[in-house]
Amino acid sequence: MEKKALKYGLKLYIDGKRIATKPFILNTLGNVCHGFFTELNEVTEDRVILLEIFSKEPQCKQVIMKCGEFLVEIKPFVQDLIMKTLLGFISSLNGLPESFPHSPVKIEYQVKN
Repeated sequence: MEKKALKYGLKLYIDGKRIATKPFILNTLGNVCHGFFTELNEVTEDRVILLEIFSKEPQCKQVIMKCGEFLVEIKPFVQDLIMKTLLGFISSLNGLPESFPHSPVKIEYQVKN
C-alpha cells in the first residue's frame, strides 16, 4: 500500500510535550481541524493557525485560536464543540501523558501546498 502524503503541517503538544503520530492520524486530525477552521470568518489558510485547549477553564475561555497574530473570537458554544470533538479524537492516541485530558493541548496547523 502506498504511503499517503501529509496534507497539513500539523504538530500536537499536550502539556508542552510533542505527541508523535503517524501520517494517517495527522491527516485525519488535520481534516477535523480544517472543517472547523473554514467555518470561522476570521481564519485564512495562508497562515499558521495556533489552537490551544484548556479544559479546566470557564466555558468562554476553553479554546483560544490565533491565525497569524490575529486572535480569533469564538463563541462559547463553538468553543465547547471544538474542545469536545478534538479532545475525544486525541484521547484515542497512544503515548499521551498521564495529565491528559486535564492539561493544556496545543495544535499548530497549516495547510501544506
